[in-house]
Order: sequence, then structure tokens, then C-alpha cells
Amino acid sequence: MKRFSLAFGFDDLLGVWRVFVAVLACQIAGGAAGLAYGYHYSWLVNLWIGGIAATLPGLAIGTLWQRSRAAAAPESQPLLAFLWCCGLAVCIAGLFYELPRMQREMRNLAEVVRLPEAGIRQIEVFDEQGRTSLLTLSDPAVVADFAARIADAAGFAPGKMQRTQTWYAVTTGDGRHEFQIYLDSRYPESVFGYFVRMSDTGMSSHGSFQSRALRAWVEAHLM
Repeated sequence: MKRFSLAFGFDDLLGVWRVFVAVLACQIAGGAAGLAYGYHYSWLVNLWIGGIAATLPGLAIGTLWQRSRAAAAPESQPLLAFLWCCGLAVCIAGLFYELPRMQREMRNLAEVVRLPEAGIRQIEVFDEQGRTSLLTLSDPAVVADFAARIADAAGFAPGKMQRTQTWYAVTTGDGRHEFQIYLDSRYPESVFGYFVRMSDTGMSSHGSFQSRALRAWVEAHLM
């Protein structure tokens, strides 16, 4: 009796080339659909999630194609089972981790756009780590100006940034919003930031943004 093994060689992979072609074709189509739909502000995330969503359909098409052309190839069954397990793992990771993260980031961006309606009463500004309070702003005009200016925020996928100054800011009122705001020497006209959550274990990021209108406010009150 032949022992089951996950040690696959090139010949084994070549034997199921139809599956690989079908998965690749579906992932390209799915990635293109993700880019066209543009749910997230990062084109790379849209491409990736679209490709993930198309993985299982690609596996199904490829498996049917494989069996229609190579029905008498039982030695390919372990490899097909392995590919399906990998595809399921990738799809589960996308569905239960990546998609909720995308939704959370887009929800945070939508909330900051509605910040002028959120009834903010106070802004407390801390150092970069959020440990030392630097100032508290409660003047209604200053607070309202902050909310109006940050409402122009657009999603931004940061690369390698050259930070010059960074602050952790918390707005309170009808709701609570936390930001890490920073300046980049290459973009003197803008302010960049992350939607963050501070906990006992540190600061976690939940999306990023860029705001041009907020630059004047930062220069007036934080610099």
C-alpha cells in the first residue's frame, strides 16, 4: 500500500498545472475587480482581498478541469487536498482578519469626516507615546476648528515616512476619538495620522489618513 505523503516534487506540481492556471486566472480577475470596486483606500489591499476572494472559485474550476482531463490520476489527490487546505486557510484569514480590519479602517475614516457633528468638547494632546500630557484645549472655537479641518481627511497608505513631530491626541464629548498625528518633512502642506487605540499593552493602529486643512491648526496650536 502506498503511504500518504506531503512531499511533492516538480512532477507532482506539473501534473496539476490546470489547477494552478485556474487559480491564477481567477485571482487576477478577482484582484482587478477589487481594484475597480476600490472599497479601501489602499490599492494593494483592494488587489489582495480581491485575489483572496477568488481563490476558492479558482480551486473549484481548476479541480473540475483537472478531473475532466486527468480522471485516472489518483496520485494527484493528496496534492489537490493540500491545495484546498491552503486555499481554505487563506480565505478564512481574509474573511475573519483582513476584511474586518478593512471595514474598521473605513468606518474610522467615515467617522472622522462626520467629526463636526460629533459634539466634541475637549482635545487633550500628549507626547508621541501618549504618556505625558502636553496641553488641553477646550475653547469651543478651537475645538470646532479642529473638527472642521480634520473632516477633509482622506485615507492614506503610508510608506517610509520621515517624521519630524508626532503627537497623540484624544477628543472627548459625545464620543471618544484617538489619533496619532505627525508631520513629514517631505510634505510641508499636510498632516498625517493614524486612528489608534491606547490600552495597557500599548498603542494599536486602525487605519491612517492625510489632511491638508489640519496643517494650519497644528501649526497654530501644537508648534
